[in-house]
Amino acid sequence: MEMLLFQIAGEAYGVDLVDVDEVLHMPTLQKLPTAPSFIAGILNLRGKLVPIVDIMERLGIVRPKAPLQINVNKPSLTPYPQGTRILLTHVQTGGVEQKIGVIMDSMQGFRIYDDESYRSSVLDVEARLPYVSGHNLGEDRLVQRILVRELLHSDELRLLQKQEL
Repeated sequence: MEMLLFQIAGEAYGVDLVDVDEVLHMPTLQKLPTAPSFIAGILNLRGKLVPIVDIMERLGIVRPKAPLQINVNKPSLTPYPQGTRILLTHVQTGGVEQKIGVIMDSMQGFRIYDDESYRSSVLDVEARLPYVSGHNLGEDRLVQRILVRELLHSDELRLLQKQEL
């Protein structure tokens, strides 16, 4: 299995490459004030509005806020580390398909893992998140697998669609 690797709060995560449609540099996002905290905003992608999920927030890790900008002549400050990318994928529920973006901090590149390197989660099915699926064992670290197409529940996806994205 080939995976796209990235870090969140210093921990290694991976996404199955078949779930990756495209990877973009981190753009400026338009905020949605009434959206859940894990929705970082929307992106205008070639004329279509794409909701962007902050996977760090989705995992329950609070993202540090950017410091206040004092000097307007300097580039704007951001809470996202250098190397942050947007992974584009699509999710489907109830026969409706929606493109979403996922913020990946510190993209690390690609890696091929053989099937024997996979270990299922140590947590019981009821205790783990539906979008986190076990680990791959690497030579130097464990890589936790994220199922990006499972990041949004059907109710959450319907909420986004009601906002006419």
